[in-house]
Order: sequence, then structure tokens, then C-alpha cells
Amino acid sequence: MASIKLTQTKISDTYAGVLHANGSALPATGLADIYDGVGNKTSIQIGRACNGVTICGPLSCNTLTTTSKLSASTQFDILNLLNVLHPVNSIIITFDSNNPGTRPGWNGTTWAQVSQGRFIAGVGTGNDGVTTYTVPVSNFNGEYNHKLTEAEMPTHTHIMQTLYVSTNDDNAGATGYFGSSYRNLSYSGVTPNLSLAALTTGDSQSHNNIPPGFGLYIWRRTA
Repeated sequence: MASIKLTQTKISDTYAGVLHANGSALPATGLADIYDGVGNKTSIQIGRACNGVTICGPLSCNTLTTTSKLSASTQFDILNLLNVLHPVNSIIITFDSNNPGTRPGWNGTTWAQVSQGRFIAGVGTGNDGVTTYTVPVSNFNGEYNHKLTEAEMPTHTHIMQTLYVSTNDDNAGATGYFGSSYRNLSYSGVTPNLSLAALTTGDSQSHNNIPPGFGLYIWRRTA
């Protein structure tokens, strides 16, 4: 049987559709263009083991997985991506209580948890039609519970009651309130010296000032 020489023979010469490096070995450093089975360049450049891959054009995949042990160059590329998507002073909101800086590939970033127990409001001046309020960056005034001051109480009146009855006033009786009659007040026929006080009520407790909320972890990138 005659021998078959494979020198300078490309896979594409025999098997259509197979990708190849144009008949040359991959370079020791850098990347080489990859061709299809009929000699056309593809969108892919590859290098030898761990030299990397470049794709010219959009990449579509169902799943993208990275390992926790990333090389320095891979780590640098992910950090560049994080710098674009999550620059310093950006925040992420998550159900995860773990610091984002401990995630695989994120160890070049530092994060601090912020806004614990506080609701988020946009910085700037707002007006609800009655009150104008300016929200600064970071923490601002607010209370979980608030105790009304005298100035904050609605204007109101109190009825002053007395056990004394109004003389010659059949309508007032023992339940008449002070001022229900212009006649003298008497007790057992004697007109007393009155010292009256309005009845008090209430318990001076603070009222709840917290709207319904939804708890999530908020992390701010600090470096």
C-alpha cells in the first residue's frame, strides 16, 4: 500500500467545516487567527494553553462559568469589567449578606454595608405641596418613633365639668358643664369659691413613624 504524506496538509483539505490555524502551529505567545474548513477567517483568535481567546463580535451563550481560582490576567479583566459596571461609590442591593468583595473574581474591590435600618431617598430638594425638604448625601434626620410637641398638636378645646349644680336651672342638673348657665353655681344652697381644671387624657407616648418596608442588603463600593 502506498504511503500517504501529510506534510503541509490541512485538516480542511479533507474534512470540510473543521476549524484550523491555517496549517501553522499556534504561537508561543499571542494569538492566531482561526479559519473555517474552506479557508475563511472566523471571529476567533486563540493562543496556546492559558494564552487566552479573543472573539471579535458578540458572544452568545446559555451559561458562562468562571472558576474561583482565576489567573492574574483573568482577574485583571474581570476587575476592568467591574470598574465599568460597578465603579467606586456605586451600590448593589441583594439578599446576600456576604460582602461582595469576597465573591470569586471580586477580590480586587472593597465594599461596605450602608443604610442599615434606613430607607433610601433621592438626594436633592423635594416638595409635597405643603413642605419643602432637602435630602443630603448619606444619613439625614428621621425618627422611628415621634413624640408630639405642643406646637404639633391640633388646635382643640376641652370641656370643663363640675359636680356643682346651677341654681334655678332645671336643665343643667348634676351633669351640667361649667358655663351651661349664667346663674350662680351652688352646692347645698351655698355659693362656693370655685377652682376648676380641665380634665386630662392621653399617655404622652410616642407614635410609630415607620412605613411598611422591605429589607435588603445594600453595599457601597469604597475602593
